[in-house]
Amino acid sequence: MTARVARGGVAAAMALGMLMSAGSVGAAPLSVSPDGFTTRCTPTAPDSDALSGLVWAGDVAYAIGDRGNDDRLAVLDTATCTVNRWIELDGTIDVEDLALDGNGTVWAAGTDDNDSRRDTVALIGIDPDSGAQTRLTLRFPDGPHEVEAVALTPRGVPVLVGKVGDGTAAVYTADGEGAVDAVADGATIDLVEAGPVRASAMDGTTRPITGAAVSADGTIAALRTKKDVYLFAVHDGDAAGAFTSAPVVVIEAPEQPQGEAVTFTEDNALLLASESTGEPTPPILELRGAADLVARGDATATASPDPGVAVAVVLLAVVVGCSGGWALLRRVRA
Repeated sequence: MTARVARGGVAAAMALGMLMSAGSVGAAPLSVSPDGFTTRCTPTAPDSDALSGLVWAGDVAYAIGDRGNDDRLAVLDTATCTVNRWIELDGTIDVEDLALDGNGTVWAAGTDDNDSRRDTVALIGIDPDSGAQTRLTLRFPDGPHEVEAVALTPRGVPVLVGKVGDGTAAVYTADGEGAVDAVADGATIDLVEAGPVRASAMDGTTRPITGAAVSADGTIAALRTKKDVYLFAVHDGDAAGAFTSAPVVVIEAPEQPQGEAVTFTEDNALLLASESTGEPTPPILELRGAADLVARGDATATASPDPGVAVAVVLLAVVVGCSGGWALLRRVRA
């Protein structure tokens, strides 16, 4: 065999190998209807109708409203959603989301900035037992942003997702992976941009992102809009990287008056909550088996090559293979 033929064969094999390993860039996410959601429970306490943030922690949950209703944190019974007690908060600035760190501290994200005037936002850590509070400042690297979706990784690293729904929303995380429980009260955490949000509905439309969550075991993550829920597989604890990748599951959310909050239970059921529009607080909705859905969607995405990449690689393999075959034919004729 000539060296040219050998090179052609090797190149063709490499091209085919590229095809076999082509990733999930264009793989369609798993599509899920809203039929699997059931009612977990319905909050009934007065002044709890503006439910913007929610986290679940065993037999208790924590909920909060946004501007005008964010001066206290509700401690809920997870079986009935009744309010066991309230924790008064100091100096909130339009809380839009809640997150829970590994130590059990609840973090209220005072991040909304409808007029895009602030290049810093606040995180307020609340000790549920004592009510003691810690206040941190998060600083964007590139000016003000409107943010309603905030999550913490299991290591306590904050991840913020822009609200904009026209394809230009970005994901921000702590510079140097700084954990919220590793800095002193009053400290400022500098953020870096991790990349753009790539989540979209099955019809290709994008909507403002109103909530974010990362599971307690750090393996799955969620973003929600008022109409959709996007689930992501988190690898090596990189929630920010997950949020900048394509979702592996897209769920059509059940109809809610003003869907804002998303969280996971400790066994990875997905929970959705909504603000009301002058009516009683809507029920908290539950979808069991979210981790299984993500595993299926991730497996499909990993196994399915991007169509554009696949076509390009096949053409490359054909061209390289033909060049090797032509060289062999010339050798035989000689």
